[in-house]
Amino acid sequence: EELEGKGIFATFAVGDAVTAIDENKFLHTQISFSNDKEGTLLPSFPKTFKAISQGIEDGGVFVYCPSRQASSALVTGYLMATQRLSFDDAWRQVLENCSECEDLNRNLKRQLTTWAKWPEFPGLPEWM
Repeated sequence: EELEGKGIFATFAVGDAVTAIDENKFLHTQISFSNDKEGTLLPSFPKTFKAISQGIEDGGVFVYCPSRQASSALVTGYLMATQRLSFDDAWRQVLENCSECEDLNRNLKRQLTTWAKWPEFPGLPEWM
């Protein structure tokens, strides 16, 4: 009910064991991710970012995971790719808009900062 009141159209659950929020009310996307300390989010970026953009156009999105680490990293990556922000600027925006977000762990921060240096940024190399 609270999400509906905020105009949320689509939900994105980050993690293999995360359950969907009422799939009858929202367009739901499950993003496969094993764990915050070792898993990689990068391969999911292109498809997920396209779905997030569509969800924003249609009303709004809610991205979530149990630890808030992977969902925060995903939103940071989205801002980096779509607004061409540095990691630091994108992360600052996430923190300004999410009072419950905590600093990203080393694995997720490394993925985002390394990705920003690749020549394919904001895309991915073909081998991914």
